[in-house]
Amino acid sequence: MYNFKKIDNENLLETFPLITQLRTDISEKDCVSLFKVMQSEGYQMIALTDHGVIKAIAGFKIQTNFYNKKHLFLYDLVTDPQIDQRDTEMQ
Repeated sequence: MYNFKKIDNENLLETFPLITQLRTDISEKDCVSLFKVMQSEGYQMIALTDHGVIKAIAGFKIQTNFYNKKHLFLYDLVTDPQIDQRDTEMQ
């Protein structure tokens, strides 16, 4: 069963294996410290889980500007490369 999970300081490191697929040069320590700063600037992260296992993460910020008005800016999006075709089919 698929669910969304809000990522915060308490569960951030559960996403670290996926984060390092996208940001290959980041350490756990840097990940935690940067995440805190990014959160203070409005950054949010969610995870897609399947039976409690994280399958994908998305990092985003909701912002407003003159040319796009209110919108969602997607910074990070990564999926687990171990997902097979059965995982991607609609149930």
